[in-house]
Amino acid sequence: MTETMVSDRPVWTGPRRLWVVLALVIVSFILGVSAGNREVTGSKDTIRKLQRDNAELTDDRRRLQRELTELRDRLASVQGKLDAITPSPNVYEIRSNQSQMIPVGHLTIGLVNTPGNDSVDLNINDQQHSATAGKVINVSIEQSLNCRVEVMSFDVVKSRVVVNATCAEAKH
Repeated sequence: MTETMVSDRPVWTGPRRLWVVLALVIVSFILGVSAGNREVTGSKDTIRKLQRDNAELTDDRRRLQRELTELRDRLASVQGKLDAITPSPNVYEIRSNQSQMIPVGHLTIGLVNTPGNDSVDLNINDQQHSATAGKVINVSIEQSLNCRVEVMSFDVVKSRVVVNATCAEAKH
């Protein structure tokens, strides 16, 4: 006959069970801490990379703003030079004792003698007008056009006047 041992005690009771549970807790804790450390290290690396990228982008933005400001200044300078050499539409310079045919409204404008210190004498379509800088002279041509001649400036030394002449159809 064979004898079998029968024990009334369960196998995982007592101190052995406590040691197994304690070992599992310690191993789980160590694995959790190391996983957390890897996450923290990865996060710190990502933050450092993002800070470098942010610094580079800030430098790029500042550089681009400087370039934009320089380009705007250059554009303004070039535009000023272009405006200086390109005559404005409807602006005419007339010298002393000369007349000029203005294609707008078929006006003939002449500067009579030299300008005075505070006024000029203009001949507009054979009508004499005395004007100061900024004065507007309204002229009607054949009931179909109303013209406006503005004395923009005049120069006594250079004996010239600058006028702006515009015409529009008369409203009936």
